Amino acid sequence: SSLPQNARLEIDTTDHDFGTAVEGEVLVHTFAMKSSGEGPLVISTAKPTCGCTVSKLEVKSVEGQWGMYEFGSEIPPGTEMRLTAELDTKNKKNLASSRIN
Repeated sequence: SSLPQNARLEIDTTDHDFGTAVEGEVLVHTFAMKSSGEGPLVISTAKPTCGCTVSKLEVKSVEGQWGMYEFGSEIPPGTEMRLTAELDTKNKKNLASSRIN
């Protein structure tokens, strides 16, 4: 079975600037996302391109409860999601600013 080509992922903002950080701090930011388009969205993996870690990807159920997303499962159109990313500044010397993409 082929996935519908009309699934889309909406993200409020694709990056976040924490500003100046103190070395050793663990910075956390949650990105708000939404499944849009006509077909269901399927996310196979979430991996960082920077020195941060993706700690969790959650989806909001019809009842309004947040739960962990099971990679590979279908996300109906209109579903809200949130991706939490952590940036550990430990061992990052001369850190002028920290941002997550």
